[in-house]
Amino acid sequence: MLRDKYDFIYNFVAEDPTYFIDREGNHEVERLISIIGKEYIDSVSRKKPEEIIAYSGYKQKKKELHPVLSRLILLSKLLVNEKIGYVNLKELWKFTNEVVIDFGAESFSKNFKRHFKNIENITLHECVIKYLNIEELNSNNGEIKHKFLYFLMKNNKFTEKKIFSTKIIKDYSSCIQTLNYLLEKEYLSEYSNRLLSKPITSKGLISINDVDLMTGEEFEKFVSSLFEKMGYRTEQTKISGDQGIDVIAEKNAMKIGIQAKRYSGTVSNSAIQEVVAGVNYYNLSKGLVITNSRFSKSAIKLAEANKIVLWDRTLLVEKINEVKL
Repeated sequence: MLRDKYDFIYNFVAEDPTYFIDREGNHEVERLISIIGKEYIDSVSRKKPEEIIAYSGYKQKKKELHPVLSRLILLSKLLVNEKIGYVNLKELWKFTNEVVIDFGAESFSKNFKRHFKNIENITLHECVIKYLNIEELNSNNGEIKHKFLYFLMKNNKFTEKKIFSTKIIKDYSSCIQTLNYLLEKEYLSEYSNRLLSKPITSKGLISINDVDLMTGEEFEKFVSSLFEKMGYRTEQTKISGDQGIDVIAEKNAMKIGIQAKRYSGTVSNSAIQEVVAGVNYYNLSKGLVITNSRFSKSAIKLAEANKIVLWDRTLLVEKINEVKL
């Protein structure tokens, strides 16, 4: 029965992991779960999420239920419906987070384990440095960072030295606090080294890690410079009003409207919608969205339907290396 519940929750998380992977913003969820208390789900399984909250004597200040809590309640109803067992929300939240650690670790391992050979002999600090040097990922992305965190936790990289032994730390709060500290320390060190080195306009000096540290405005200027290196005449549109297009690049009578998304999360389909509108507004030949991150599945589908070109992190790295900006 326990394995059935584990597999069921694992598949539920895998269906849309964005709800559960990044736990840093879920303090409100934990607070609401504490308010709901120990009411068993099977006693209210036919009620709507809002009714479950009311049933527990909690008056919502917001019109909509927190999406993560709503998702958790949906999971609880499915468990009851499938007769896999009944749990209260506190127990379900705890068990789901344990499953999420497994899912996140496996997901990260599948894509990036090759960068961490002989991980049992690598220190936590060395793992962080290797993580920051993986060019095909955006180290600032909350979901990716948490998958890395869970990968580290599953490999017992968070430890506390005792007098006669070493204690392995599994507590999420302690682990994420340690990881954030190490990441910030490396970011600041890298930034300081960059400022002390040659100007970033020197040939071949800009890397994708430099891009991650840029502001949105700096990224737009960078994209403009990138296309100038590729032989285009460029114009930044902030002066003329933007309209979903940050840079217009022109070459051989072709005008390309570009939206530059310096982003730490997944770029949604709203960026595609804005570029489609901008292409029509400026009467351009083609639309393009460039990001240092990645695109959601819905954004990719919408871009294909509207013939909008997408440059994600991987393609951007390739272009940077090609032009040696």
